[in-house]
Amino acid sequence: MLLELSLLFGLLTLIALIFVIKSGRKPRPRRLRMGVFLDKPAINKEFKSGSGPCDSAYCSVSMQGWRTEMEDSARAIPDLGALDPKLKGWSFYAVFDGHAGMRASEASCDQLIECILPRLEVFDGEYNPNYVSTSLREAFLEMDVRLRKELTSKPIHDRSGTTAVAALLSDKHVFIANCGDSRGLVARDGKVFFASSDHKPYCDIEKKRIEAAGGAVLMQRVNGSLAVSRALGDFDYKAQPKLKPICQLVSPEPDVEILERCQEDQFLLLACDGVWDVMENDEVVDLIGSRLMVSESLERTTAGLLEKSLYKNSRDNMTAILVTLPAAPKFSQDAAQKDIDLVEEAKPLMQEKISEYIRLCKANSSEPQLHVVMQELVTTLDPVYEIPLRQDYVEEKINEMMKTPPKDSNSTGSPLEKKLPVSPLAK
Repeated sequence: MLLELSLLFGLLTLIALIFVIKSGRKPRPRRLRMGVFLDKPAINKEFKSGSGPCDSAYCSVSMQGWRTEMEDSARAIPDLGALDPKLKGWSFYAVFDGHAGMRASEASCDQLIECILPRLEVFDGEYNPNYVSTSLREAFLEMDVRLRKELTSKPIHDRSGTTAVAALLSDKHVFIANCGDSRGLVARDGKVFFASSDHKPYCDIEKKRIEAAGGAVLMQRVNGSLAVSRALGDFDYKAQPKLKPICQLVSPEPDVEILERCQEDQFLLLACDGVWDVMENDEVVDLIGSRLMVSESLERTTAGLLEKSLYKNSRDNMTAILVTLPAAPKFSQDAAQKDIDLVEEAKPLMQEKISEYIRLCKANSSEPQLHVVMQELVTTLDPVYEIPLRQDYVEEKINEMMKTPPKDSNSTGSPLEKKLPVSPLAK
């Protein structure tokens, strides 16, 4: 059986190599850094928040997570009037999920808005929604042209790429442009009103374009390598000189959705696939809606989304921008008290698990790892108690219990060298 699997893998690799050569790309080593992970997740977060027009507010949060590098970027401009007076009252938000390096993500974060602004024609607050949609599409294509000049200039040939999801908000519309597998979502009246579609190589329309460009979808990836079928950058996959940019193996063309705003609109969320890989659209809407009712901190609510994704075993960088709109759920003292009661109910169960883990750590002279405890608590106590949102309490209890000397003072061993089980609480 192993021999058969080995032969099959070898055959797939050979086929991928043939398509790589046919598509005009030089064979090169796989992007090893895309799959490199830390020993434990980096959970420090970067925040940016503020208020916008029409009673809106926003919070942008990023967390590196398990990846060795942070390749996400985010841009929030709550009032474009600061850049162009005719756009006063308009907002711009965007999330960029880089891969194989961060240059494409960072450059797109800085420059995409520069490609958009000159194209927008707004006079005395009036505009043509279809023209705005076309402007967004053209701006993405221009951004890709800029990246080609910037990333492929000698002596450095940068192979990075980035997905992008961007939103323009006026007082009448929400425009969402998506290129790749980051996602934009609008919640209305407590439900998912709109969610953008991910651009994956195995989707019919994407697969047809890839094959027409001389490539193949192998192991659900472009030529067996890239997991997204649309992106900015990634010029190794845009090497067919006779094909238009939108017809290449990887296309920079976004899907653009025009949404009319209404009084029931609650919030807009833009997030990279580090969130969507482990959470469904409905689950995200329910989580954010419930947390807005129990916390007046938009930062705490948005951070909770990333923490829940991490402890549901997301292995990627994570970035999200949450924009609350006038109908967003409001803080409720009753809801907050119910949440406090829920925490009190969960505390004995959490303490039992934490104590068991700390005993193992002390017996092995090992440093406790917060993510190990959190993942076990999520497995055993979620979703009833929303454990990922209790991280502060769990961390406090770990620190408190570690101050208590171990019962067995003769135990020896260096941290982590004892090779504790990944989830010792499960014993």
